[in-house]
Amino acid sequence: LGIDNGYELSAGASVLLRNRTDERQGSRHVPLLACPDVLHCAMLARLMPLLTLLRAELAFGTHPLLDRAEFSLEPGERVGLIGRNGTGKSSLLEVIAGRIALDDGEMQKSGGVRVVSIRQEPELPAAPSLRESLALWAELDSIEDDRVRWRVDARIVEYLHRFGLEGTATTAGLSGGERKRAALAGAFALEPDVLLLDEPTNHLDMRKVLAKSRASDFLYYTVVAN
Repeated sequence: LGIDNGYELSAGASVLLRNRTDERQGSRHVPLLACPDVLHCAMLARLMPLLTLLRAELAFGTHPLLDRAEFSLEPGERVGLIGRNGTGKSSLLEVIAGRIALDDGEMQKSGGVRVVSIRQEPELPAAPSLRESLALWAELDSIEDDRVRWRVDARIVEYLHRFGLEGTATTAGLSGGERKRAALAGAFALEPDVLLLDEPTNHLDMRKVLAKSRASDFLYYTVVAN
């Protein structure tokens, strides 16, 4: 049974699978949950969140940022975080990206979900060229399949070109906007399930970004931005 949100059932089974191509392991089926029959699996696939935050608590010193917060992210959602500076928007994105651990509570992710995050001020690894820097940023060396690694590298070159950047340029002296466009090129190359954008309009005109990339690029991702 094929389901249009990317989930399917293996023949003769009652286990919901997500059929996806993982850049690190190639195409595979990821088991998500057991269900009694095909109809139930189809219904559950449409309702299953990509990630869920349960009773999340996070504080810096005596200042609480998350106080038993709860949040779920559905496939295809576009979520904007709105609030004053210092209220925990960036910290929440860091929690979702796995860079900050919760003080208490739980974050659940569906199997195989890939999250890519672009910070307010992206840090690009030092390398002789921008292309090599993004290869380090995307951890290409950890991809075992040579063909998959080549495809990701080719997409890095493609998106750098779309965003008006040269892969042979050095990272030294890049402006804030150029660094952000380079990080966005790396993120698109990885084809994440969830794309986190921290202050995306800082140094960046999103209308120009959309004009230089395929508009459909953003439609494939579940996006959270502040």
